[in-house]
Amino acid sequence: MSLSIFPRRLLPTLSSRHLLLNSSASHLLSKSHRFNSSSPAPEEDDDPLSYHPFPPLLALSFLPYPPHSVNSKTILGWLPLADGADLNSFKENPAFRDVVLDRTVRESLEEGEERISNEAQGRKEGWVHVHDDRNYPMPGRIGDPSDLIGSVYVQDGEIQPKTYTAMPSYRILTGDGPTKLSDGMHKKLLEVLKRIHEEEGRTGVDASS
Repeated sequence: MSLSIFPRRLLPTLSSRHLLLNSSASHLLSKSHRFNSSSPAPEEDDDPLSYHPFPPLLALSFLPYPPHSVNSKTILGWLPLADGADLNSFKENPAFRDVVLDRTVRESLEEGEERISNEAQGRKEGWVHVHDDRNYPMPGRIGDPSDLIGSVYVQDGEIQPKTYTAMPSYRILTGDGPTKLSDGMHKKLLEVLKRIHEEEGRTGVDASS
């Protein structure tokens, strides 16, 4: 599987079928200003993630500045800073899924997220699925379980936010990349991440997260 989210400048060994994190920690740290907490936020590119070292781990985040702790809820997950690490080495952060993503979707639904609202008006009654944009399914189809974030009930064409149910089959990172939301929901995700980052800065990070 191709793991295309990692910048070529960081990870020089790339094939069409498989990409390995085969650089040493020192090589990775020397290759990108994203690892330097004193550097300004990087310019936009095709990689939505920033990589923050917590040796022996590498934390993946949508925020350009370092989290307060390796246990931060703002971290999608971790990769080992070691030769031979690949997609199978990724360890998902349950707190990102259970707190950050869940809060993001629920707030978006309460605010009438455009795409889901349009689907609700067309469905009138029943369940509408919240899909990841990595592989958004054709109309009337249900996507791959690893891309199905959750479902919400629609009544009389209106979203019922309190009925939202997250799907345990969803994966934060797949061979098609990290969590990818609609534009509106991604904006909400960044808002939630920033709020949690600020909260953790004031109150500390629960090591059990």
